Amino acid sequence: MRALRTTVAALIAAALTLTAHATASADDGTSALQFVPKKTMVVVSLDIDSVRTAPIYAKLWATMAADKESVENLAKLKKATGFDAKKDLSSLVFAMPPDFEKTENFLLIGKGKFAPKKLMAFAKAAGADIKTLKHQGVTWYELDGEGGLAFIKSHAILGSKAAVKAAIDTYKGKLAGLNKNRTLARALKDVDRKGDVWAIGEVPKSLRKEMKSEV
Repeated sequence: MRALRTTVAALIAAALTLTAHATASADDGTSALQFVPKKTMVVVSLDIDSVRTAPIYAKLWATMAADKESVENLAKLKKATGFDAKKDLSSLVFAMPPDFEKTENFLLIGKGKFAPKKLMAFAKAAGADIKTLKHQGVTWYELDGEGGLAFIKSHAILGSKAAVKAAIDTYKGKLAGLNKNRTLARALKDVDRKGDVWAIGEVPKSLRKEMKSEV
């Protein structure tokens, strides 16, 4: 899970960097919100389709190209699954609950062109410990005993096991969604989703009290 959290932090940092290169939106991340539960503190959306032509995007991939191992792994991934990480991912949405510090639950929802069976076969061949499970009639995968991954329509949903199951529950209507979170639903109406990056968030009461006590 530490590797997953490091990846998430890097993606958020990249998203914040890309805010300076806002252009017309191709995929504003709205479709990914159908998987985000009511109990959420922060949502960050990155429109990869839109930033693909930005200079910073080319720089990020140039940095990646300097790492031979990463280049080789991405080439193997493309050959085995047909997935081109540089072209086949349209958007990323990150969601974090108020109790993240305690539970380490999070969601990273990618929209793109995925071949689930090929991707999971590739991961298993690479040595990943993967269990195929069912929740609410949806197939999902347990990764190395800690992480979770599900493919629903054009979305790949990655996160902690509890968070992925909650995302499936939300999608199936068994758990209240983000539209039931008054604060974030209101913020979602007000936020400009036409640019490359948008974010909404709420500081929970417990954290506000803690911040006040430290002032």
